Amino acid sequence: QRPHQNLLIEYLAEALIHEPAPRPLLASAPTGIGKTAAVLWPLLKHAAAVGGKIFYVTAKTSQQAIVEDTLERCRTRKFPLTSVTLAAKEKMCLAEEQVCDRRYCPFLRNFLPLLREESFFEELLKKVILTAKAVIAVGTEHGICPFELALSLAERTEVVVGDYNYVFDPRVRLQRFFDTPQSAPFFLVVDEAHNLYQRSREYYSPGFTESWFRELGTLAPSSAVLTLEEEEAGKTAAVLHPLFDRLRQHLLELRPQEGTLAQKEAVPGARPGTLPGVRPDPLPGARSGTFPGTGPPDDPGFEAESKFTI
Repeated sequence: QRPHQNLLIEYLAEALIHEPAPRPLLASAPTGIGKTAAVLWPLLKHAAAVGGKIFYVTAKTSQQAIVEDTLERCRTRKFPLTSVTLAAKEKMCLAEEQVCDRRYCPFLRNFLPLLREESFFEELLKKVILTAKAVIAVGTEHGICPFELALSLAERTEVVVGDYNYVFDPRVRLQRFFDTPQSAPFFLVVDEAHNLYQRSREYYSPGFTESWFRELGTLAPSSAVLTLEEEEAGKTAAVLHPLFDRLRQHLLELRPQEGTLAQKEAVPGARPGTLPGVRPDPLPGARSGTFPGTGPPDDPGFEAESKFTI
């Protein structure tokens, strides 16, 4: 054990057995003291005792590799556990073109019958620590969708490792876990939680990206500048309609989805689409374009009472 590791283990153990329910713990410690192991070891034991599931989310893929290695070392100590790592859908897709529809994707179509084959999943879980690379290899071997396979495995493992998106992004979070009542408790570990602030701003700040404008440009003909004769001939609509149709579609995609956090927990009197807990009126001194109460501590628009603990 490394210095200060025991102290972190003790703090976490106290938080887990707190009555009437476990309380959140925010831990800040320098690099190199073994935070990952100090968090996972007591959490694995407690989750096993109460029949719970652990979600370990990170900001970077490299951090997931550290979690997988730590879980592997815990397993070699005869501790019973299984885990699966979720990668981004586009990184796991085996198709030449990503179309997630069983009518067009043979990998998805081949996977659906396997949902009834519990023995197939039992055999896979014998591998215990299932990395994203291992899941992709299984998908390639059997000609099935690796992403859907990983999601199904997540329902059967004790630990799920993935990106922040799978918990906090209102568009891609794991609805099967977080939008439906669960019979068993789950425990959430947010690795390098200081990165979550910027990610959260991105989740709830619709915008236009350079790649989107490039896509829009492909919809216009190579010669989008019309001559006077062409305008008089009514060709303007033929040029502009595809562009406006795509713009309208994008704006619809940016609308808050039905049942998302922003709608479920809206503050009384707040405008539709505003963040929960954020007042509709700007605070005195807040910079233009910032959400009141969501800036960093040195931001004039920051309110002390708006801080949260993970």
